[in-house]
Amino acid sequence: MKQIFSTAVLFLIILIGSAQEFKEIIDLVGHGDGMSLAAHMNSEIDISINDERSTLDRNEGGKRLVEFFQQNPIKSFDVVHKGTSKSGVVYLIGQLESEKSSFRMTMYIRGEDDHHHIESIEIEEG
Repeated sequence: MKQIFSTAVLFLIILIGSAQEFKEIIDLVGHGDGMSLAAHMNSEIDISINDERSTLDRNEGGKRLVEFFQQNPIKSFDVVHKGTSKSGVVYLIGQLESEKSSFRMTMYIRGEDDHHHIESIEIEEG
């Protein structure tokens, strides 16, 4: 019984830590803060917005998100799924609600030495 309790506590600690790990990124998306989000991007990032794909440097990626958020003022962002690929890339899938429309947003994030960098962002209307 003691071992089951210890396992449950460990699982809960991991779950809470995992949720907090990306809280800042999630909050920045929810506030539509593209330039601050750029600080969490890889030096080069792939951004796809409604099938318009670009590979940009961090600064240009931030500007592209600022433009998107200006055109689509954010009402809310909720993560609906989080997982990790076999290669260690974390993906966050969220529902982004703007004043104009709903979007599905997927971010692929790689962690190195306690730092996480967004490698790719996909935003699709619908």
